[in-house]
Amino acid sequence: MENGSRMGEKPNPQNVNPAGDQGMAQPPIPVNFGPTVTIFFSDIRGFTEYTDAHGDEAAYRMLQHHNALLQEQIAIFGGHIVKTLGDSYMVSFDAARNAVACGIAVQRALAQYNASQQGLKIEIGIGINTGEPIREGNDLFGSSVNLASRICAVAGAGRTLVSEA
Repeated sequence: MENGSRMGEKPNPQNVNPAGDQGMAQPPIPVNFGPTVTIFFSDIRGFTEYTDAHGDEAAYRMLQHHNALLQEQIAIFGGHIVKTLGDSYMVSFDAARNAVACGIAVQRALAQYNASQQGLKIEIGIGINTGEPIREGNDLFGSSVNLASRICAVAGAGRTLVSEA
């Protein structure tokens, strides 16, 4: 039996050797908490449904307009794109006021764009939170990142929601 346990018994954690066959426990990997940053998440509302209704080509064109507009505003307000996934962006800002100003500018620019379009409308939700995430290379992890993502998930189309922090 694994870890010296018998049928029907739970393994005894004291019998577990975390170092495997080497006999020595490995030191824990150091965690690198970064400085306080503001995390900005954005996501196009209804993008999957739009893709299903209008096809990949139309969705790709929408995404290109979205990306160009978002990247321009992120650059203006000094944001650092952490990563993108499909129609979503994760961005960090060194100053909370820049993240909020960027969110407002993005929503205004999208409203102007949408007013000039007949059919193609791009509506996004934005969630913003400030904290001290764990850094690994250029990526960020932790509860402050998770909260920004959850805030974005509940932000309606055309909305920018900001945590109390």
